[in-house]
Amino acid sequence: MSEDCWEQIHQAHDKDQWASLLELCGVHLRERPDHLEANIPKAVALRNLYRLEEAATLLAQTFGHPSASPKCKYQCQYELGQVLEDMGRFDDARLAYETAHQLFPNSSIPLIFRGVMELRVGDFAAARDWLNRALECPESDFDEAHFNIGSTYLAEQNYDKSIEHYQKAITLDPNYDIAWEGLADAKHAHEIREQSK
Repeated sequence: MSEDCWEQIHQAHDKDQWASLLELCGVHLRERPDHLEANIPKAVALRNLYRLEEAATLLAQTFGHPSASPKCKYQCQYELGQVLEDMGRFDDARLAYETAHQLFPNSSIPLIFRGVMELRVGDFAAARDWLNRALECPESDFDEAHFNIGSTYLAEQNYDKSIEHYQKAITLDPNYDIAWEGLADAKHAHEIREQSK
């Protein structure tokens, strides 16, 4: 495996350089066509370049490959969930997130993605159910789960609960900028409500 190219792939992904990521994955896969895991960042690049059908096909093929490891299959499914969600295929996205969770039940990633999807489609109670399940995982992005729970309450104008969860997210990650923004919005909305009584 070209370690230098693989490192460049990670760097391009971290910098959201999607066209560069796609090119680097192409180079890497020409050198190592058997490196199935390289299809995952390639699919991420395709999704972010709005080539959703190609991304979905690549992830499905990689998932179904006989030599795909359980970790590779898991990553394919939660990435596929995001692609399907972007396509508006919410039921299929739900299935992909659930499959990912079944493959690695200790990971909160598919639960958080599922919760965020439910938040985006306006099912706030379902979103909270999934995000609270993420809080029960031993390996969790607790700050992200709390932030999104806070956002469900903000959408319902339950400012006390949203403030509580935004503060929990900030306690876990003091540099969580959008949690600070959510907290400020919730506090300001609460003040407006109180002053208008």
